[in-house]
Amino acid sequence: MVGTPQVSKIRILSMSVALLMLAAATYIVFSFQTGVSRMRGEMESTRIAILKSEHECPKGAVESVERWGQWGYSRFCLKDGKENGKWVGWEKQHKVIEGNYRQGKKHGLWTWFDDEGRVTRTIQYVDGVDIGETTPSSKK
Repeated sequence: MVGTPQVSKIRILSMSVALLMLAAATYIVFSFQTGVSRMRGEMESTRIAILKSEHECPKGAVESVERWGQWGYSRFCLKDGKENGKWVGWEKQHKVIEGNYRQGKKHGLWTWFDDEGRVTRTIQYVDGVDIGETTPSSKK
């Protein structure tokens, strides 16, 4: 039995909508997979960059590299289970923060950097206590 023209138009319209939805879903999945691949590539490039950077630990401390933040890695020194010595955080293949720990507490000058490597902020710590922040002036 042949359907009425009205029913045929509705079926064609329904199939067209279904095909458009399938195409949209395919595009979303492809875009997501492409984004994940780019993110993994960026993270791997950052990991390689941080490992190529110079980093020394105090005597008796061991070096560690771990995932840090959403996209980056940190590189630091551990002694007796506590952070001790230089600590750096990297994202997008460049250093974004650098400082030191002493027996598990921030100690000394901590510096933040922008994407171009310019200092954006510094904080001085003594045994984990923030004793003062400075932000570089934009005036010359």
